[in-house]
Amino acid sequence: MIVITLHVRDIEESCKITSFCCCMCRNVLVQNVTILAPRESPNTDGINPDSSTDVCIENCYISNGDDLISIKSGWDEYGIAYGQPSSNIIIRQIIGDTRASAGIAFGSEMSGGISDVYVDGLVVTHAKAGIRMKTSRGRGGYVKDIYISNVNISNTEWAIEFTSLYGDHPDENYDPDALPDVERIVIDNVQAWDVKRAGNFHGIQELPFRDILLNNVVINVTELTDVWNCSYVEGYSEYVEPEPCVELQTQGGSLEPSYADGSDDASFSDI
Repeated sequence: MIVITLHVRDIEESCKITSFCCCMCRNVLVQNVTILAPRESPNTDGINPDSSTDVCIENCYISNGDDLISIKSGWDEYGIAYGQPSSNIIIRQIIGDTRASAGIAFGSEMSGGISDVYVDGLVVTHAKAGIRMKTSRGRGGYVKDIYISNVNISNTEWAIEFTSLYGDHPDENYDPDALPDVERIVIDNVQAWDVKRAGNFHGIQELPFRDILLNNVVINVTELTDVWNCSYVEGYSEYVEPEPCVELQTQGGSLEPSYADGSDDASFSDI
């Protein structure tokens, strides 16, 4: 069953499990919501759009023990077979902290595909990573055409982490040759401080993460070694401190989506 229109507004909630998961939904608005869960509680994701389209999440405060927001679309062979992507998602003006996960995450269940996501105005004050993409062999699917801008990050292990080593599977029937395709990710205008290390990018040799663009990213790191960790990733960077790994040092990439200029496409006024 697909829910066509869903509005969640002006709620304060305390919980010890995932607070809000919209699965197989269309036209979803989550607005002015506060979510609180104990920091030590596992699996207390804040908001999870899963296999859903036309989603707007805005003006929320989340404090929990897992991802503040995680976009998903099915798990391994089941997500591939169902083939329902998460797409056309806008996330803006989110503030929060988490014990050990991420401010904004993609996956790890992303086998139906994730695309056309616009994140603007994210403040993360404690996490493992401010921005995180999780996948592995066997997932298949894709994460592409993502634009993340105006992010403040503090007190994290990594400012940005993209990993292909998130290897849990629902059963033994997954196809290890089903590789996730990760490409066209823009991360723009990031300020980070009290962060141990800047970026961790671990792609897949046969299908590297591609067209990763970092622009105007300034990270105040507290560790002096292994500030960037990069393998099987290709991308571009401009105005990035500390200097990124060589795999991300090509200049001249421009991958902004059509709605990155704040046009009406990003308003979701019809939801």
